[in-house]
Amino acid sequence: MNDKKRHALITGASRGIGAAIALELAKAGHSVSVNYNSHSDDAERVVKDLLNIGVEAKAVKGNVSDKKSVPIISPQGFNPYLLNLCSNS
Repeated sequence: MNDKKRHALITGASRGIGAAIALELAKAGHSVSVNYNSHSDDAERVVKDLLNIGVEAKAVKGNVSDKKSVPIISPQGFNPYLLNLCSNS
């Protein structure tokens, strides 16, 4: 990865592979939006872990399989230059 820091919106990041990806990107210095659909407690735990690393992070609720939700999810991120990863496609 290059030295330019970006923002990642990671789907399914409240648990499992998505959470692991979020942690690795945060360790590399990237800010992260943790997308979740129904596991808000898990998402908030991941956000807390990311904040403890020292990066910007927030939880973003939305169902990426619902095309009406997608335009709502993306603008909730706080950087227009997204490195967008989908961990459970």
